[in-house]
Amino acid sequence: MHSIQHHPGKFEANPSQLLAETVYTKTCEGWGESLGDCETFGYFSYIEGKRYGFILNEDSQGFVYVDSYPKAQAQAKWKAIELEYDAYRDSTDENGVSQF
Repeated sequence: MHSIQHHPGKFEANPSQLLAETVYTKTCEGWGESLGDCETFGYFSYIEGKRYGFILNEDSQGFVYVDSYPKAQAQAKWKAIELEYDAYRDSTDENGVSQF
């Protein structure tokens, strides 16, 4: 069944839907590193290629965003996400509720 109206898909916010779908598939297959969850902090995954690093973010609505950077820049951005996630975990309980 086809809808007359076009609705945005999971990957449509990306400049390259093919790249986003590929990185998402590899993430689902267990490639790379990942942290977080979609409902609270956001789900992030990092996959490194020969020249570039790819950071995937899936939000609570199920939309997937993939950014690519030269390897060194991607590693630095991933490290910043890890630090932000550690700070988030330290400030919330196991249900994602702020302890303040």
